[in-house]
Amino acid sequence: MDMRTVIVEDDALSAEYLRILCEDVGAEVIGIADNGDAAIDTIFSKRPAWVLMDLRLGSGKDGVDVAHRVHAAMPETKVIYVTAYTDFDTLARIATDHPHRVLFKPTVPEHLAEAFGRPVRHPGATPALSPHDG
Repeated sequence: MDMRTVIVEDDALSAEYLRILCEDVGAEVIGIADNGDAAIDTIFSKRPAWVLMDLRLGSGKDGVDVAHRVHAAMPETKVIYVTAYTDFDTLARIATDHPHRVLFKPTVPEHLAEAFGRPVRHPGATPALSPHDG
């Protein structure tokens, strides 16, 4: 599975946290952008399979604006919104993009793994045996 990912997040600390979470679930972070214009440039040049998209990006374009532009040119790109906003208007705006998933901050590794369609790994857990293991 292609796990190349671009993170779009205007808060540097949050972007770094998402980068660490991505690596923990096996995603390869190939770019980080902190505003709408940089996000469009990064996504179009890197052509990721996945985008972790913050909704509010400071001034200018928001995450939905960016995602609409991306999906118009690269409809196969999966967008996972990561937002702290849970009000109806915000969620309705996100829904206009038909996102792959919406995660709420603070994001936890298990939710990100599930959004990527990856098995959830719990620290210290013993790996499950398959019926084919001797």
